[in-house]
Amino acid sequence: MNPSATDCCLILQEVLSIIFSYLDQPSLIHTLHVCRAWNEAAERLVWSDIRGLLLPAPSFMNRITQAGPRIRRLDLSLDLPTVMTPKTADHTLTKILQATPNIQQLSVKFPPSTLPTAIPRHLIIIRDVVGSQLRSLGLHASEPDRDSRLSLPFSVSAEEALDIFLGFTSLTSLAWGSAATDTLVRVIVCTIPTLTSLTLRSQTFQRLPVYDDATVHLIGARLTNLTQLGLINNKTLTAEGMIYLGNHCKSLTKLDLSKCENIRQDGFDAILSACQELTHLNFRATRVQNESLVMLSAEPRASKLRELNVRNCELLTDSGIAWILKSCKNLESLDFRGICLYRSNFFDEAPWVCTRLEHLSMGESLQKRLVGAYPLQNASSFLFKQLGRLTRLTRLEMSRLPMNLDLFKYGREELAKLTALEYLSIENNLLHKELLWIVNQLRTLKVIEVSSMHTGSSYARDLEEVYVGIQIKPFLYEVSDFPRVGLPFDDNSDDELIYGYPGAGYDYDVSNIYSGESGMG
Repeated sequence: MNPSATDCCLILQEVLSIIFSYLDQPSLIHTLHVCRAWNEAAERLVWSDIRGLLLPAPSFMNRITQAGPRIRRLDLSLDLPTVMTPKTADHTLTKILQATPNIQQLSVKFPPSTLPTAIPRHLIIIRDVVGSQLRSLGLHASEPDRDSRLSLPFSVSAEEALDIFLGFTSLTSLAWGSAATDTLVRVIVCTIPTLTSLTLRSQTFQRLPVYDDATVHLIGARLTNLTQLGLINNKTLTAEGMIYLGNHCKSLTKLDLSKCENIRQDGFDAILSACQELTHLNFRATRVQNESLVMLSAEPRASKLRELNVRNCELLTDSGIAWILKSCKNLESLDFRGICLYRSNFFDEAPWVCTRLEHLSMGESLQKRLVGAYPLQNASSFLFKQLGRLTRLTRLEMSRLPMNLDLFKYGREELAKLTALEYLSIENNLLHKELLWIVNQLRTLKVIEVSSMHTGSSYARDLEEVYVGIQIKPFLYEVSDFPRVGLPFDDNSDDELIYGYPGAGYDYDVSNIYSGESGMG
C-alpha cells in the first residue's frame, strides 16, 4: 500500500524536526525563512524553547494564545520600570503563564531597579498559575549599573518565602540569582526537599546576612539527592562547609564555587575526594591549588571531567594545568585565564590529550606577571602544534600570552585544522596579513575579537564588507577577580568585562523571530 501525500508530509515533518533538533538557536531561527516545510518543522522547536525574550514583544503576545501550548521552556527578560507599570507587568506575566499550560522550565530576569515588592508578587503569580507543574525555576538579576549596586531587588521575607515555595510541589531545579540570604536559603531547603539542582548567588555588598557554613550543613542534610550545586560569590564559606557537604552530597556532578575566596585547600580536597562523579567544576577566583588539579587528573575522575574553570585562581600555576591537559581526555571546556605560565616548556611537554575540547580559554594576568616571571622563549610553534590537535574547538580565547605569537610563521598550518571554529579572541597584536589570513582561511568563524588597533581601522571594516558574516570586534578587557595581589583592586563590581565601546555584545536577540526577522544581532 502506497503512502498517501499526507503521510509523506508527516514523515517529512518528523525527519526535519529530528534534524533541526541538533541546530543551535540562531541557525534554527534562520530555517524559519527557507520554505514552508522547513518553517513548520522548525517552528515547533522554536516555540518549545524560547530564550532571551525581552518583553514586551507584540508579535509574541499576539501569538501566545495559539502557540502557547507548545512552549516547554521560557526565558523572559522584564524591564518593569521603564517599559511597563507594575500592574501591566503582572497582567502580562499572568497572561503568558495562563497560555502556556505545558511549561516546565521558567527563567525570569529582572533589572536592578525592580521594586522590592515586585519579586514576591511575581513569585505568587508563578506559584498560582504554574507552580504545581514547574520543574525548573530561575530568577536572575540583570547587570546593575554602579549607582544601583547597593539595591536588593531580590528582597523576600521569610514569611513570604515560606508561603510561596510551599506551592512549588514538583520543583527539582531552582536558581536564585541575587542576594541569597541566610533566612531565604533555609526556607528553600526546608520547603522543597525534591531539589536536585540548586544555585545561590550572593552580592558583593549585601545588606542582609548571607548564608554561611551552618546553612551549607542544612543543605547537605536535607538535599542529599543534589546533583548540581552552585554557591557563587559567597565570602563567608570556609572549608568546614565543604567538608560537611562532601560527606552528605556524594552524588554531585556539577559544582560551582566561583568567587568563594575563603575556602582553603582542605575544603577542596574534602569535596573532591568524596564526590567521585563530578563532571563540571567552576572554581574561578578561588584559592584552589595545584593539588586539586592533580587529584582531578587521576582516574576515575580524569575520564569523567567535562568542564573546568579555574580562571584567576591566584594560587594555581601552570604545573597544575599541565596535569589536566595531559590526563583529561574527555574534557570539553577549559578556562585557565589569569594563570601565570612560569615554565618555559609549558607548551612543549606531553601532547594535550583533551582532543574533545570545544571551548578553550587561556592567558595570563598582568598582575601575576609582575611578580617576576619572564616571557616564554620559542614557545609559539609549540603552542600552535598543541592547538592543531584540538580539531573540535568552536571557541578559542587567547588573552595576553607571554610570547610573540608569530602566527603567520608558526600558526597557519595548525590553525587551518580548526574547521569548526566559530569564535576566536586574541589579545596579542596581530599583523594585518595575519588578520587577513584568519578571515580568509577560517571560514566557519562568526566573531573575531582582536586588539583595538585593528578594529578601529578602515582595514577591519573592509574585511567585514568583503567577508560577509564575520564580525571583527575589539578585545574585551577584564575587571580583575584578584582580591589581594599587591595592586589596586576594585571589589565594587561583579562585572566580568568592561565594554569599552557601544554595542559590544554579540548574542542574538530572539525577540525578533516572531515578526519574521532573522534574529541575528
